[in-house]
Amino acid sequence: MSTIEEIEGRLAELKVEQGRLEKQRDDLLRQTTITCEGGYRNVGCGAELVIGDLTYIQTHWYEGPHGCTGGDRWHPSGGEFDCPRCGVRNRLVSREHYEKLKHLFGDVRDERKHY
Repeated sequence: MSTIEEIEGRLAELKVEQGRLEKQRDDLLRQTTITCEGGYRNVGCGAELVIGDLTYIQTHWYEGPHGCTGGDRWHPSGGEFDCPRCGVRNRLVSREHYEKLKHLFGDVRDERKHY
């Protein structure tokens, strides 16, 4: 076996190990807790919730048509989740850490509303 083949074999082993470690990390991060703070009016119940049990709601806002080629499209805005204990909608706008963990929530849902 040539040195290049040995290196390629070792790289393949390391890639498998990396995948295993990334899965282990994600499993641990799914256990990260977030507090129900209550969104716009701060009327949350204060419950500590595991993000792996929650649905991440990706909200969007609509830009109406304007001019010859502008608008008529949806733009993603901050994420949200509904507290399963009190039912209050919580915003994640100022909690960037959780935006990065979006893929670890139990489910991800898109929500589009015209205002």
